[in-house]
Amino acid sequence: MLEVLGFENAIPHWKGRALQGKEEDAKKAVFAFLEGRAKRIDGLEIDEKKARGVVRQWKLQDEDQQRLLRDVLPRFDLRPDQIRRVLSPERVANGNGGIF
Repeated sequence: MLEVLGFENAIPHWKGRALQGKEEDAKKAVFAFLEGRAKRIDGLEIDEKKARGVVRQWKLQDEDQQRLLRDVLPRFDLRPDQIRRVLSPERVANGNGGIF
């Protein structure tokens, strides 16, 4: 999910927090950042230009896509290309037209 949003540098941070048993804290911090409720994520360095791009990618998703990215798709072992197909406007051709 993070790769799909262009937020690859957050992946090691997320994994490290998960190994510490703090995956839920990491999730809350990342989504607070993406949703504009936080200006930064403790322990993660991200330059301002990259931050704007990642937040923009999040905001370009409609509400259903955001819900899928936040709450549903991370529960499955999907590759980024599979996630992109689920979110794609051509999703009917990809065999998942009824997901929204």
